[in-house]
Amino acid sequence: MTALSAGSDGRAPVAATPNASPYLYFSDDRPIYLAGTTGPSWRIRRGVVRLSHPSPDGNTPVFAGIARVGDILGSEIQLFGTYTCDAYPIGEVELEAWLQADTRSLLRTIAAAERRTVEAISLRAGEAMDRIRRLFVILSGETAQETIPVFIPCLKDMADITGLTQETVSRVVSQLRRLGILTRQGRSHGVIVMNALKKLPLQAS
Repeated sequence: MTALSAGSDGRAPVAATPNASPYLYFSDDRPIYLAGTTGPSWRIRRGVVRLSHPSPDGNTPVFAGIARVGDILGSEIQLFGTYTCDAYPIGEVELEAWLQADTRSLLRTIAAAERRTVEAISLRAGEAMDRIRRLFVILSGETAQETIPVFIPCLKDMADITGLTQETVSRVVSQLRRLGILTRQGRSHGVIVMNALKKLPLQAS
């Protein structure tokens, strides 16, 4: 397996070597891989990953979607020879090497890619509360549990994902806290009342 190259910001992805563990763990903002580099494909065992395309001007990346548990990262390597997106962890992420490229797995990968495209559009459409609500549902894994722990991305990340300003994101998060739907537990973790979140009335665009 080929080691991944560092990004323009100097933060290098974790290199993958033949003798390395089949699992990778992330809990910071280092990239898992960057567009244009090469390496293995990974299956997400835990957590969620933000995908983005490099922007034409080289500045702000273009949000491409969120990958979650069970999704395959980097499957495009088999077609194009390099990664087509930048992949960054959102909170704690655990990956395992993906070696089986059977037809069923490939079909699931294609279906997941289509789902991410739809989600990417929905996360940037509608009123601010609707966008943030959809984001937290995705981050929670769409669990059926009533109250669950959730990773809370920084304001900048949430703004980039939803196409909102940081000020608007801050206002919506504060509103969720006032409603008792979201309770912070430290800087980047909290507890969310999922039933109450899903029952929030949709706001007209």
